[in-house]
Amino acid sequence: MTISEATAAITSLLNAPFIETPNIEARIILCHILQWDNRSYILNKNSTIVPDIFNQAAAFAHERLTGRSLAAIIGTQPFYEDTFIVNDDVLIPRPETELLVEYILNTRGDTPQNVLEVGVGSGIITISLAKHRPLWTFTAIDISEAAVSTARQNVHSLIGDTHNCAINIIQQDFFQYNTAETFDIIVSNPPYIPTAETTRLLESKTISDPRIALDGGQDGLDFYRRILTFADTHLRPNGIIAVEHAFDQRQALSELAASSGYEYRCYQDYAGLDRYSVMRKK
Repeated sequence: MTISEATAAITSLLNAPFIETPNIEARIILCHILQWDNRSYILNKNSTIVPDIFNQAAAFAHERLTGRSLAAIIGTQPFYEDTFIVNDDVLIPRPETELLVEYILNTRGDTPQNVLEVGVGSGIITISLAKHRPLWTFTAIDISEAAVSTARQNVHSLIGDTHNCAINIIQQDFFQYNTAETFDIIVSNPPYIPTAETTRLLESKTISDPRIALDGGQDGLDFYRRILTFADTHLRPNGIIAVEHAFDQRQALSELAASSGYEYRCYQDYAGLDRYSVMRKK
């Protein structure tokens, strides 16, 4: 059996309604096992594969069919300029969130900033910002002990002692969080899917992230309301709230921002859909 034939066989195994691109996932599985990049795959796709490699790939595919995300099975996910440790306890990073990171890096300059991330997950936002802005200070909060542990692993792996970054990761419910600190930036990719839709997506295996990272309450807006309330006393003048959201939440967020006296602007993702918003404190 060649690599191409193995890819076709694994693609066939991954034929399930909730897997949108089984051929791509089959290639990712084989490249992960073989420790190849895409170039190596293309150059060697007609090479013979040993049975043990194919059996490992088939085992990955069967695990994927249980509904687990491929990233969680493999244990890593690329984001921005790094590869992060991920698992079933954190939201799997999506490319769209890179736009949120780029916006902050491109608009806030090198001047020291005090940053709060709400819902640190695997740490992708805080770590990506910190690697480019070593003079900034970061506080990142998450209710999940497992997520905090994962984020700390990524800080150790990707930041370590090579960057002079101040990162404090706290395990606590943001709805109960209080501090004497004030911040220049509050950033978050919070849970924003309405509860009923979260249940439907999880039951259909369309997504497999932890419910706690998805469910934003009855209308999906619970975290945005809490962030704005928190920002009343903890965001400095001219500070910003930068948040990711669903493509259909722009109007609701603009109304929340206006009622709190914030300037509001929405930005689009790679597909041209409304994806993240910035609220500036006057």
